[in-house]
Amino acid sequence: MDHEEKRQFQRMRLNSQLQFRRIGETRLYKGETLDLSATGIRFITTEPLIHGETLQIVINSQHQQITPLVAEGKVLRAEALNETTDSFEVSLLFTELN
Repeated sequence: MDHEEKRQFQRMRLNSQLQFRRIGETRLYKGETLDLSATGIRFITTEPLIHGETLQIVINSQHQQITPLVAEGKVLRAEALNETTDSFEVSLLFTELN
């Protein structure tokens, strides 16, 4: 069975900027979204993250009528894109949507 067929929720491509912070910290980091589903998000960042750590993310809408997406989640995966860059692909499982 194809991995995509196992997904309970379809992913939607989303090319947007996001900000995140580690829970308990105030420093903000930046990232760029790849895709979004009802249960999580995948994004790229230059900040190395650790499996299991909890983040709060904020994605601002380009439309004033739409409120920002604010969510908390746990890092499921954080892998270097390749050996020559300092960018990481992160998969985050939502634990709370605000």
